[in-house]
Amino acid sequence: MLGTNAPQFRFILSSDIFTPGRKLLQHDPIGWDSMGLTIHRDQKYHGIATEYNSETLGFIKDGKQYLEQAKEHRGIEADIDLEVQIFRPNEFYWDTYRHYRLDLTAAEETATEFRCGLDNSGLMQKFLNRDDTKVDLLGRDSIGNSASSPPTPLALELHSRAIYQRFDSRITDLSVKAAPNFITDGESRFQIMYFGFGEPTINDFKLEPVHGGFFTQPSGVNNAEQPIYTTKEAGMFDIKINILCQLIVSRSGNGFGDFDKVSGEIFFRVNDEPPTRLLSFQDSANGGSVFQRQISASYPVYRRLNIGDKIYLYGRIHVFDINEGVFGYRFQIDANFLPGSFMTINAESTTTPTVANGLLIYEALEKLARDITDEHNTFRSTFFGRTDSVHPYPVDGPGSLLFVTGGFQLRGFPLDKKSLFASWQELIDSLSAIYNLGVGVEKLPDGREVIVVEEMSYFYSDEIVLDLTNPDDGYSHTRLPDTAGEDGQEAKKVTVAADHYNSVDIGYQKWRPNQINGLEEFNTRHEYALPLTQVKNKYTQLSSYITAGHYIETVRRDRYDITATTDTGSDDEGFLICVLRTNDILKPFETERDQLVMEPIEGLFSSDTVYNLRLSPKRMLLRHAQTLAAGLIRREDELIKFTFGEGNTELKSKLVGEDLPIREKVDVRMTALQNSPPQYQENNLSMLQPLWLPMQYSFDHPLRHTQVQRVLENPRGRVRFRDYRGRACEGWIIDLKHDAAKNMASFTLKACAHLVGGN
Repeated sequence: MLGTNAPQFRFILSSDIFTPGRKLLQHDPIGWDSMGLTIHRDQKYHGIATEYNSETLGFIKDGKQYLEQAKEHRGIEADIDLEVQIFRPNEFYWDTYRHYRLDLTAAEETATEFRCGLDNSGLMQKFLNRDDTKVDLLGRDSIGNSASSPPTPLALELHSRAIYQRFDSRITDLSVKAAPNFITDGESRFQIMYFGFGEPTINDFKLEPVHGGFFTQPSGVNNAEQPIYTTKEAGMFDIKINILCQLIVSRSGNGFGDFDKVSGEIFFRVNDEPPTRLLSFQDSANGGSVFQRQISASYPVYRRLNIGDKIYLYGRIHVFDINEGVFGYRFQIDANFLPGSFMTINAESTTTPTVANGLLIYEALEKLARDITDEHNTFRSTFFGRTDSVHPYPVDGPGSLLFVTGGFQLRGFPLDKKSLFASWQELIDSLSAIYNLGVGVEKLPDGREVIVVEEMSYFYSDEIVLDLTNPDDGYSHTRLPDTAGEDGQEAKKVTVAADHYNSVDIGYQKWRPNQINGLEEFNTRHEYALPLTQVKNKYTQLSSYITAGHYIETVRRDRYDITATTDTGSDDEGFLICVLRTNDILKPFETERDQLVMEPIEGLFSSDTVYNLRLSPKRMLLRHAQTLAAGLIRREDELIKFTFGEGNTELKSKLVGEDLPIREKVDVRMTALQNSPPQYQENNLSMLQPLWLPMQYSFDHPLRHTQVQRVLENPRGRVRFRDYRGRACEGWIIDLKHDAAKNMASFTLKACAHLVGGN
C-alpha cells in the first residue's frame, strides 16, 4: 500500500477515433505505481535528457474497452494519447505530469486486461537514432520523407591562398630516348626539338610529362613551337633548366643521300617575348652520313608570371649542304637525354578568386536538426545564431560567422550535379572539438522541444534549482528515519578518474595536401602532456572537417571545368571557412584573412592570404581549458606541455579580442606566475577556472512533485545539499531517478568547483 503522503494520479485516454475523444478512466491501469522519471546528463555532449519510467501498463474495465474499440477501428496505427495528471493538494487542481503515446504493436489482450507499451522516445531519442545519417543540406526531403524546404545556398567568393608549388623532373640513371623524326624534303630539314626530362617526381603544377622529340617546322610559320606549360597561377617563379643531350643525325637504316652540316640553337621564352638563346652550334657531318654532338646548356629564371602565361623551351635544328642520291635523301634525327638533365619549377603562387556554394553554420545545423527529427523549428543556438539567421538573434554569436562547404563545391561543381551532404554527428563533433560545445534538448515556453547547441559551460548553470539545505525540504546530513515510506541517505563522494587527463590530442584529422605546403600549414594536430602520473587518459578533440588553408587552396584550384570527371579524393570532405560581414548587399560575406590581426603575424608566409586563423589548435586548446583544469586543481604550478605538432608550429598571432598573442608551440601554464618567462605569460589559463571538481556525489532523498517540476524547468542548474560533515555542497545532475509514487529520488551529481549559493 502506498503511504498516506503519496501523490494522487489520474489517467485520461484520448484519440480522434471517437467523439468526444477524451476518456477520464474510473479504474487506474495496472502498473501505474511504478511511474517516475529519469534525468540523465550526456557525458560527451553535456545536455540533459528526461525520460518517464514505465514500460507497460495494463488497462482494465473502461480503459480496456476504450483501447479494444480503438484497435478495432485502426489496428496498430491507432493514435492514442495517455495523459497522466497529478493532484496538487495545496492549489486544489490537477496538473499534467506526462503525455505518452500508446504503442499497440505488441499489445496483449486477456479477458480482464489490455496491456500495451508506452512510447517514451521524444525528440532526443529520435534525434540520436539518426545523428549519423547523411543529409542533403540543400535538398527538399527530410530523412522521413517529410517536406523540408531547402535553405538558399550562399555563394561565397574564396580568395586565393598563396601556396608554394614545385615541379621536379630529372633523369638520374639511364638515358631517355626521344621520339625520332625523318628528314626527307626541304621543309623537314628544319626541325623543332623538345627536351625530355623523364617522369616528374614532384608535380604540384600538374604538368604533362615531357618526353622530348622532333617536329618539322612548317615553312612560312613563325613561332610554331608549343609551350611546355601554360600557367594556371600567378606569382614569383623560380625555374632551373639543365640540358644534357646527345644529338644524332644519320643515314642509318634505309636512309640515302648525304649531308655536310648541322646547326642548332636552344631557346627559352615566355609568351611572345624575344627568346633567350641558351646555346648555338654549327658542325660538319662525319663523312656526310653521321652527325653527333653532345649538347650541354643550363639556364636559371626568376621572374613574376601571371595566370595564362606560356613557358617555352625548345631547340631549332637545321640540316643543310645536302647531296641528293638517285632517289633524293632520307636522314633520321635522334636524341638521347642523359643523366643529369633536369627541369625544376618553384613558385609562390596565387590564382583568381573562385566561388563555392555552401551554408552558414546556423542554417546547416538547423537543416540537419529539421531533417533528422522530421519537425520544423526545432533548433536553437545563440552561439551560432546571427541577427539575420533563419531564427534571428539580438547579436551575432561567437561562432556564427562560419561557412560550411564540401570538396565538390570548392571545385565549382554545379549544385544540380553535386549537392552538399553532412551528418549531424560528424559536423557537431568537429565543431565541439574546435569550440568545446554541448548539445541538449530543451523545452520552449510553449512546450515544444528544441535541440540546443551552446558552449559547454552553458549546460552547467549557476542557478540553484533545488536547495536541499532549506529547512522546508527537511534534508539532514544524518540518515533520515523511515517515515511514511521516505528514507534519505548520506551523500557519498566518489573520485572520478575519467576527469583526470595526462595527455591531450587536439586539432584536425586531415590537413595535409599532396604537396610540401605541410611545412607551412598551421591548422594541424598538436599533442600536449599534463603533469599527472597516476592515470593514463588522453583527452582527444580532433575535427574531421578541414580548415587548413593550403588544403582548401589545393582543392579550390582543381576546377570542375578542367577535370570534371576526376575524383580528387577530397570531393566528399567537409570544409569550414571563417567569414566576415561586408557592407555589400550583393556580397554580404567575405572570407576572413588578416582583417582581425592586431600585430604582425610571425612564422607565416603570405599572412594577407591566410585562412581560418581563429581556428588554430592552440586556440582550440584554450577553449577546452576548463575541462582540463578539473584534473589539475592541485597542480596549479605545472604546465600543459607542448610535446609534438604537425606542420607549422612556429606561428604567433594576435586577433581582435585577445589580450595577448597566441604562440602555437609554447607550453601552457595553468596560472600566470609573477616571475614566469614572457612566453608563458602569453599562454596562461589564469582566468579559466575549472567548472567542476573531479568528484561525484550520490545519495537518495525525498523529492516531491513540486520539486521535480523546479528541476525540470532548468535541469542544467545546481542542486544544493549538505555532506556528512554538514558542509554545504553543490552539484550538477548527472543522473536523477525519481519514483513518483514514493516521492523518492536517487541523485548522482557532478561536484561544482565553486559554490554560488552561500554557506
